[in-house]
Amino acid sequence: MWDAIVIGSGIGGLAAAAALGKRGRKVLVLEQHTVAGGQTQTFRRHDWVFATGVHYIGGVGPHPGEAGQFGRPLAWLSDGALQFAPCANPYGGADASESGSKGRGLL
Repeated sequence: MWDAIVIGSGIGGLAAAAALGKRGRKVLVLEQHTVAGGQTQTFRRHDWVFATGVHYIGGVGPHPGEAGQFGRPLAWLSDGALQFAPCANPYGGADASESGSKGRGLL
């Protein structure tokens, strides 16, 4: 019936299920919460909205090598549907890349 059963619909579970599905596998994703997404969702308390997920990630550019190490698999998984906006390092300093905002982005 199913080629794979993925337990949990966080970003890792959804990525694994998408990768298996792209390879023609029948995948069942199980989630105990009422909303899929794990730490990629938001919740509200009174007038406040809290985003529990990732806001800033590196390596999402379409660049070869390290600068695109996370972006290339995301582009493959999403058939290019995910788009990222570049953002510069606001802190500068020792860990600031010479390439500026290349490979960094906001979802």
